[in-house]
Amino acid sequence: MVIVAHEIGIAKEVRDQIVYMHDRKIVEVGSPTEIFTNLLKNEPKTSLAR
Repeated sequence: MVIVAHEIGIAKEVRDQIVYMHDRKIVEVGSPTEIFTNLLKNEPKTSLAR
């Protein structure tokens, strides 16, 4: 099943794998733990605040 969510917190709660896209490009693919660890290091906080 694929769920599209604009609120990243929802994606973290309901999925076991996340594909994170930014500007129409796939940036990261992995578990919620991997994605959030990598994004917190590499993305501005404003993009994760949603």
